[in-house]
Amino acid sequence: MFAKRFLGATLLSSIAALSMASLTMTTNVSDGQSIKGNFKFDIRVTSSVLVSNVEFYVGDDLKETDDSTPYNFQLDTINEAEGPIKVTFAAYNTNGESVKKSTT
Repeated sequence: MFAKRFLGATLLSSIAALSMASLTMTTNVSDGQSIKGNFKFDIRVTSSVLVSNVEFYVGDDLKETDDSTPYNFQLDTINEAEGPIKVTFAAYNTNGESVKKSTT
C-alpha cells in the first residue's frame, strides 16, 4: 500500500514539474544603451516547451510579431521622435507562459 501511495505522489510531482516550463529571454541591447540609424534587435528565447511567438513594441505600439527563429526586429530610429525610446520584447510559449523585457 505504501509503495502505491509513494509512486502516486512521485508521479504527481513529476507531472507538476513538467507543466511548469521555464521561459527566459536575452537581448543584444542593454538599458540606457544609445542606438541610432537602422538598428537590429536580436532576441534569444529559451523554453522547455515550444515558443509560440515574440512581440516587439516601440512605446506602447506593437510593431511586429515573429513566430520563428531567429527572433529579430529592425528599428529605423530616423522615424522615431528625438530622445529616449522604450522598446519592449514579449515572448510566449505553448504553455501560456510569457516573459517581457523592456529597455529605454
